[in-house]
Amino acid sequence: MQQLIEYTAPGHPDLPQYHQRLGVAWAERYQNTGCSEDLQAAILNKQEAVDLTPKDHPDRAPYLESLAVSFRDRYKRAGKLEDLDASIQTGQEALDLTSADSPNRPKYLQSLAASLVQRYHRFGDPKDVQVAIQMNLAAVDLTPSGHPDTPLYLHSLGMAFINQYQRSGDLKDLQAAMERTQEAVKLTPPDHPSRAEYLEGLAVSFGEQYQRLGNDLDTAMQMFQEAVDKTPDEHPDRAGCLQNLAAIFTERYHRLGDLEDLQVALQMDQEAVDLTHMNDPHKVTRLQSLAVSFTDRYKQLGDLKDLEAAVKTDQEALDLIPKDHPDRPSYLQSLAVSLGDRYRRLGDPKNFEMAMKMKQEAVDLTPASHSDRPWQLQSLAVSLEHQYHRLGELKDLQAAIKRRQEAVELTPEDHSDRSHLAVSLGDRYQRLGDLQDLDAAMQNFQQAVDLSPDNHPNMSQRVQGLAEVSRLHYQRFGDLKDLEAALKWHLEAVNLTPTGHPDRPSSANPCNVFQREVSAVRRPEGS
Repeated sequence: MQQLIEYTAPGHPDLPQYHQRLGVAWAERYQNTGCSEDLQAAILNKQEAVDLTPKDHPDRAPYLESLAVSFRDRYKRAGKLEDLDASIQTGQEALDLTSADSPNRPKYLQSLAASLVQRYHRFGDPKDVQVAIQMNLAAVDLTPSGHPDTPLYLHSLGMAFINQYQRSGDLKDLQAAMERTQEAVKLTPPDHPSRAEYLEGLAVSFGEQYQRLGNDLDTAMQMFQEAVDKTPDEHPDRAGCLQNLAAIFTERYHRLGDLEDLQVALQMDQEAVDLTHMNDPHKVTRLQSLAVSFTDRYKQLGDLKDLEAAVKTDQEALDLIPKDHPDRPSYLQSLAVSLGDRYRRLGDPKNFEMAMKMKQEAVDLTPASHSDRPWQLQSLAVSLEHQYHRLGELKDLQAAIKRRQEAVELTPEDHSDRSHLAVSLGDRYQRLGDLQDLDAAMQNFQQAVDLSPDNHPNMSQRVQGLAEVSRLHYQRFGDLKDLEAALKWHLEAVNLTPTGHPDRPSSANPCNVFQREVSAVRRPEGS
């Protein structure tokens, strides 16, 4: 094709078509090689095709849309904002040139929506994901029943709803995502090359449902496993499939405490990292996932090598992500957690100070409307509480409560994560003795337990919290009913925690103390 272009006279009417075909060939090669030079060649040729095509020519719109896709690919690779802007501008121009009844309009709508979702990830403006949802809805509505692209449009719509759910916490968005991703998989033949991608989307929906409601983890695992099985070893998507499946094994480990699940997750995370070249934009997320697995194994086995591997891998991920990247707070947070673990192991206050600084930076970099802000505030509050217990400065405890209160205000009323404020309130009650703090802590823990399904992964921790504030209430008023309630909740926490789980001792040991307290109170005088 390059020779054909060289032998074609300037101004020849077929020259734009030749550049377009060559650009598409380079783009397809990039998908297989991941080589930036291939993508650059694709953009140069596609741009030439657009530049040589008159504005009123029917081929201009498809050339523009194709160029927009390559600009988006380069943005995802290098994170340069000018590529994202070019993708949106070029995609919008293609859409504007397309009539309402054109058979290409659904494709252009879906493509532009994909670029808007990328901008949403970059800046967090909810309008971008809202417009993307409307465009994907229009693409689905404009596509005839039985059209081969319908599953793609449904999948894109489902993932846009997932993005909106992750920000809004509205279960209606999650339900909409579940419905669309399920339909996309249902309409896709078992041997279709995109089935693995659509299965991943459905598995993400099930995974989100598990995180929120505590169910469907096994279904998500089944979907991700099928996606891995359908993706050849040499396929560029295999690393992503492995990473997603590893995340589900990690979730099951957190749920059941089975070390084998953690070992499998770590092995898959390591393979995903090894399969991803250094310039791939997904390298950072896979390094972060691997660091989490190292951290989990350290907490289970106590091997310092795993802790150091977690710190090293987290640092490597942070070094790879641009300072203005919207996901940078997540990587700061992850490294801060690893440094906090190293502080607790080795006692070097420099590690704790670095962790605090990174958590504060993560909060400062996260917009107030971003869905990650509540848990980042919670994480910073945990460090402030630790500093309070270490130094005894009341201002640290007050700052922790302020951060937790802000996190609660940003969390939907029906969300069980609102319980985190109770931890700080309980600490402040023990410091100042204000009964309002104790009552508020009990109310928050009770609400969390009431809102959490029995099989929720954090249910045992919330029940433990309720037990602790019940015990504090007993110590304040001496009412035996409070002590019996504390024992009841602690026993329930133990029953909810699998044998062998690393958190089980923290649930079981207080029960022995509470049982002795109850027995002592009930024992007749002189016995």
